[in-house]
Amino acid sequence: MSLFDATNKYRPSMRRPAVRALQYLSPPPKKEYLLIHPRAPQAQDSGRPSIIALGTDILTVIVDCTYDIHPESVLSIALVTSYFHNLARYSQHRTVTFAVPNQGKPPQAIHNRLEYLEKQGLLPAVRELEVDKPANLSDDVLARLCTLMPHMTGLRDIKWPDFAIPPGLLAILRASSSNVRLHTQLGTPYGRVKKNTNLYTLPSNPNLCSLQVRVEYTNAPSCLAITQPLKQILLTCPNLLSLTLDLSLPRSGCVVYGPPTEYCGFGFTDEERPLAALEELVLVGYPFGRVPRGAGSQGETHFFGGLPNWIGYLGSGPEVDYWANAFDWSRLRRLETADADFALALMPKLGALKDVVLSKVWHEEQSVRFYQEVLAELESIAVPKMACIGVDGILRHRCTLRRLRVHQDEDYRGIWRQDAITTAQLREIRDACPLLEELGLDVARPNNDWPWDLLDVLATFPRLRRLAIWFEVGLDNREAPIQPYVTFSAAAMLYHHLCGHSPRRREQQASSRLKELEIHAGSPPPMGHGYPAPQAYWPSSQSMTFTCTLCPRDDEAAEGRFVVACPGLSARDDQVEDVVAEMKRRMKGGEDLGRGKMKLALEGPTPLGNWDRGDAY
Repeated sequence: MSLFDATNKYRPSMRRPAVRALQYLSPPPKKEYLLIHPRAPQAQDSGRPSIIALGTDILTVIVDCTYDIHPESVLSIALVTSYFHNLARYSQHRTVTFAVPNQGKPPQAIHNRLEYLEKQGLLPAVRELEVDKPANLSDDVLARLCTLMPHMTGLRDIKWPDFAIPPGLLAILRASSSNVRLHTQLGTPYGRVKKNTNLYTLPSNPNLCSLQVRVEYTNAPSCLAITQPLKQILLTCPNLLSLTLDLSLPRSGCVVYGPPTEYCGFGFTDEERPLAALEELVLVGYPFGRVPRGAGSQGETHFFGGLPNWIGYLGSGPEVDYWANAFDWSRLRRLETADADFALALMPKLGALKDVVLSKVWHEEQSVRFYQEVLAELESIAVPKMACIGVDGILRHRCTLRRLRVHQDEDYRGIWRQDAITTAQLREIRDACPLLEELGLDVARPNNDWPWDLLDVLATFPRLRRLAIWFEVGLDNREAPIQPYVTFSAAAMLYHHLCGHSPRRREQQASSRLKELEIHAGSPPPMGHGYPAPQAYWPSSQSMTFTCTLCPRDDEAAEGRFVVACPGLSARDDQVEDVVAEMKRRMKGGEDLGRGKMKLALEGPTPLGNWDRGDAY
């Protein structure tokens, strides 16, 4: 939420965050929605040029562009006349999200919203439809939605979470002449598979465009229950372009499960491969089949008993090689994986690649080799540390690189700050990569001070528009968190420094190109296995994120005005001014700031010895 509208000083701000989609969460209103019917616009002076002469089609494009740049401005357009009100509402309803209330609550709110969309003529405006918690949809609401969907003639995408899609809805999508793209998932981010999933309703579906699979398994049968139906989806869906695959053992909990020795993957054989050539692959975890080296004809299980995923595997070589050679990778544009060996196996086939994320690298030399030898020149790169790519690896893509992220979670040994980027490395990247627009970096604070030299280099990137900086809390010495602390005032000061030292600001007196700064105080590692001690919650409780956004109005941007926000705070927007005023009063009087996230945002982290778990809330 926004707390400060800042130039050189801070002023309480009631600006609300930009809303990218209409979410219908409110209880059913007591009165019917007011329907505003547009009247034909008329110029006040027929002898002078008027914007209405452009026509409705061009004005609609203008309003759409305004909504993309700054959604709040469309609210002002809606207040001009009934004609512009209709244009604004049409643009605002390009993306519609139905947040279904919990079971047992009245669904009248969704009924009313559907009626509003129909009577106001907004159904053709919907381009993207998302249904949250579809399991809670009542039969009558679902029937009403299916009735109105054919009238959403502009619909291009529908997002449906992990719950069986009704056959009636699938039939409507199949019959649609606009080729509506279906985006859905199997499992949840926590790996729990529900009873009613899409496993048996999606095979041969022509609308399926993207699929996320996030499932944890503990033995081979539980994994095969997912991989075998999923294999049929991959073999029969002709338009599946994006696949996220996270089939893995539990990464946390009190029990540590070992990988099964039985093979439990897809089992592609005889040149089988996904029907469609993927354009995006996110491979987080998958039990690749293995071939034991030196195994006798009888399969010497006494020697190979501990090797995972080999009993029952029918391939003549590693499954990674089969994927690399049999699948069609000619259209792959984005690859995200933690397996550098897999990336190297695919490397000769990746001629269309533009975006690569190697999230975790166990052998740095493999990652370095990939970025040096990959055929395509990349536009986006993400690595955990500079040692996984090197400056030379970045400069290999200097003519096309637009987005770069070098970030990893903190550790308890203090190695994080040693892996952080240096000023010399950053200066070399700045001089060689003129197209960089987005940058994310781990930045150390040496000698308990801000890295002013490095910040000055960041300020001089010629095209930088979005910047993310991760500062460590200091997990190697939790009794003395690293200073200076990252707080509201520090975030505003850093953004003001970066904008003030940009060449445009100094030479042309124009606003900085840096439109958004995201500052992360801490990046806690996952807890892992075992029963967590109370102090295990300290890293996450002392982590905070701040965003600084340049005001979108040209006159305010020229004055250097920006908004500092903290997404982690839970106070309601209309209470922010009172909360901040009270906190400032208590700080001025030397009183305790209290507990929770507000204290963390204004004062900084609390040493472990003075912390209790209640401070996390």
